[in-house]
Amino acid sequence: MKHPRMTRNVRVAATVPALSGGLNAAVKPSLIGDTALSDVCDMVYRDGVLHTRRGFVTSAERYSPFSIGSEQRFFADRDGYLLVLACNDNEGSGEVSVSVFDPDGRCTDTSFTLNGPFGLNGFFVPAGEISLTERYTALLFLNDGTIYGLHAADGVCNRLDEDAYIPTYAVNGTPKPTRTERAVIGDRAEPFNALSPYFRCTYSADGEGIYYAMPRVYQSSAVTVTVARPNGTQQTFTVNGGIGTSDSVDGYVLHCDRAGGCFWFTQNGVPCAMPSNGMHNHITVHAMHDMTGFPTVTHMTSGVWFADGRLFLAGDHHVMWSAAGNPLYFPVTAYAAVGSPDEPITALGVQGEQLVVFKKRSLYAVTPQKAETPSADEVMRGETVDVTATALFAVTPLHVTVGCDLPYTVQLFGNRLTWACSDGTVYTLGTGGALAQRTVSVISDAVRPLLRAGVPALAAATVCDGEYWLLWDNTVLMAEDEREPRWTRFSFDSTRAQALCLCTVRGTVAIPAAYTVGNSTVMFYFRADGATDTAVYHTGTGWHDAVYAFTAVPVRGMCCTKQFDFGTPETVKRITRVFAEVSAAGAVDIAYVTERGAAAELPHIPCDGLRLTPHLTRCRRTAIRFSGEALQVGSITLHVTERR
Repeated sequence: MKHPRMTRNVRVAATVPALSGGLNAAVKPSLIGDTALSDVCDMVYRDGVLHTRRGFVTSAERYSPFSIGSEQRFFADRDGYLLVLACNDNEGSGEVSVSVFDPDGRCTDTSFTLNGPFGLNGFFVPAGEISLTERYTALLFLNDGTIYGLHAADGVCNRLDEDAYIPTYAVNGTPKPTRTERAVIGDRAEPFNALSPYFRCTYSADGEGIYYAMPRVYQSSAVTVTVARPNGTQQTFTVNGGIGTSDSVDGYVLHCDRAGGCFWFTQNGVPCAMPSNGMHNHITVHAMHDMTGFPTVTHMTSGVWFADGRLFLAGDHHVMWSAAGNPLYFPVTAYAAVGSPDEPITALGVQGEQLVVFKKRSLYAVTPQKAETPSADEVMRGETVDVTATALFAVTPLHVTVGCDLPYTVQLFGNRLTWACSDGTVYTLGTGGALAQRTVSVISDAVRPLLRAGVPALAAATVCDGEYWLLWDNTVLMAEDEREPRWTRFSFDSTRAQALCLCTVRGTVAIPAAYTVGNSTVMFYFRADGATDTAVYHTGTGWHDAVYAFTAVPVRGMCCTKQFDFGTPETVKRITRVFAEVSAAGAVDIAYVTERGAAAELPHIPCDGLRLTPHLTRCRRTAIRFSGEALQVGSITLHVTERR
């Protein structure tokens, strides 16, 4: 005969050696890994311990509200100076100003103001290590076609596009006896330069031909022709804009038909052939051609260095590239259309041997195929014939549905390009295998609920110490290990400012942030390397009468474990003892989160850790939440009694 058996109490213990698994907000707290966190804020895992992040501190120097402008670009140069490009429009004209912050976050006396057409804006590119730009730390491209070399530490801002390379469009040109004959411009040597309308062509007189063909030029363009003589001297003829003839030089007059693409010489009013004197390519024409019909730098919005010191620019649906080692020569043939013209390029990134082109809903890879960069001597000697581009690059689709609509989030994380999209997804690009759609993977599953709460008004990213920092409005998400990212989140709200961007300055994350004073917005520069946060307060109603106060605010860390069910989710339990390796600057707030809600304990001051007796009964699973100033959490051991 079987008798009923009474239930018995079973004592169970579980130890979590470290909370090293990172945040996982995508699944139920009872289903995540033992070392993962169901919630965390302002804490990061380092050296076996989960501890409170460094503080966001500012140098307490305000940045002029006028200079912030309607649009900003932020760039950290190689010396650790932060450059801020601000755009303003005023009565039909545009103005951009560049303000400079030193590596300690202080606004320097160095600033540059540049003027141009309405809607003037631009973007920064690293200056590179080629001889032409090595004395600068940044290049600034404006959408009016001007280019500047900047050296922030020295206060240098030099215009560069005025020194754009003037290509020799053709060599070995020969004149014809009559204008009705088909004139020969010569052998193609170098394509036109997209940065400048100026070009050269060289010709060899033969004592018989009279009419010299040239590309069509602007009616307002001056045309200059030089004729070299055997004795080393030369004759120079100039036809000014809107005029058809030059002054007389040694009895010769230059005539120019810009629309017809032709020039010739007269002597005593009669067209004449110039003597050859046995010389080759001794007549040179210098003028400006019509630049319509191909992309120019005025359409570009971003740039990177790639492939043997070539500067790549992107805008609309085009990518254009410079000659090797010469960012002031963009051959007009050196460009490629990428994808649909209805979908503009949003960003560029370099990963290994490929340039990745980002569009809103697609990805493309650009890889080098061939490079033929003639030297100046080869061009003048006529040894380079029919060189139509300085390099060829193949464009290959990487993905036809995944792209990037948040261009400031594109960063090289480890050896993989990583970026975010406004739908709350963070992607990474694989490093191996063929160029196929499977190389793109999602790394944000664990934090997807945080990112999908709404489309961010601002999103930017940087990489610091091998970590990917993602700014999502005023929340910062940080990921470690590009292959299997471990996520955590930080709040910037304690500063009472709105983050504008993320940059890495000398190994430290820098956060330019806006603060509203009346109807004005001022900017402060925060660095993520303080013991506390800096909160900004003010008195007064506007910019001029505002008085600022900067208060140190302790960083308060918070973390919550998974909900432990000890392998028996169906049984009720009593939590009898908890020991946690916890330290803090003061008391630690503790709460137990069960399937029935949260139950808080009185704050505890750790002494060689925390020893707790929760007296928590009739719960099937429980998590522990800690919060405190300068909080550090190591291993946790829970003891329970359950009835079986």
